[in-house]
Amino acid sequence: MADAAAQWGIARGDTTSQLGFRTSGQCFNEMNRILDTRILTFAVLIALWAAGEAANIEPPQPSQLPSLAVPYAVATPVLEAGRDDASWNSAAVIQNLPLSLEPESKELKPFPTEVRLLWNEKFLYVRFICWGGDSYSPFDGRDAPHYLGDVVEIFLDPKGDSRQYFELQVSPRNSVFDQTILLTSEPWSDKYLRLVDEVRLRDFWAFPIWNMEGLRTATSRLQTNGAESGWIADLAIPAKATLKRLGLQSFEPMMLRANLLRYDWVKTNDPKQPRRLVSMNWSPVLYGNPHTSPRAMGYLKLMPKSLPDAEKR
Repeated sequence: MADAAAQWGIARGDTTSQLGFRTSGQCFNEMNRILDTRILTFAVLIALWAAGEAANIEPPQPSQLPSLAVPYAVATPVLEAGRDDASWNSAAVIQNLPLSLEPESKELKPFPTEVRLLWNEKFLYVRFICWGGDSYSPFDGRDAPHYLGDVVEIFLDPKGDSRQYFELQVSPRNSVFDQTILLTSEPWSDKYLRLVDEVRLRDFWAFPIWNMEGLRTATSRLQTNGAESGWIADLAIPAKATLKRLGLQSFEPMMLRANLLRYDWVKTNDPKQPRRLVSMNWSPVLYGNPHTSPRAMGYLKLMPKSLPDAEKR
């Protein structure tokens, strides 16, 4: 494990990526903790999948996947999750995130969520403004199972071939879960654009012990009339850590495959299930399956830098 960690450059760090290699024992313990947590939810997800098949959920159409033109950042975001950061005023805006594809979605309503995006040569900047909910965040620390609490998430596939992509999560506590995912086969997918069983079981490899070097994040709480009304998450995703397969170290006008998510765990009246996940995705995927649906990612088009007026003459 230690040799594998060194080979993959697996390192430990905070959200500003102060790096230090982990021991093999730390890697093993963390992988076991994450695996144990995901096994607990596996039976539930299988049941939901079966219900979805029975309910004949309308599958997404590849020709209708969302796309967004992302402008160049004239002013660099401060990355403090402040509401008064004017640099976000020129960003591309996603006005809301629809619910994931699930049989019980008619009983739920998505929470108001706004996503803003900018880019420059060094970073892809993403801001989530999450209204509503009670900011349920039971875990803290790097690579804890934050998806079992409120989070925002980004899936990013710079090459666009669904063979290697990144998952980034940020909680209201500004705690991060990040991993890289590799496929050792073609990304054969079903009608819901989710990897078929054979690929998921044999050729799907997730590396939560990997940390994205250079990732920057910040969060803040929204207040309305003195009461908490939501939260903001800012992310700066570094080009150098994401573009290696393209042989690049800087972003440029280009197309990226991506999905943008928000998870909100709402209170219920059921003592056996005190909270219920409301899953919202920019490009809707089957409930519980965003990490196994790379072909369902939408398209981010990084637009060319506008010339100053003096240079246009």
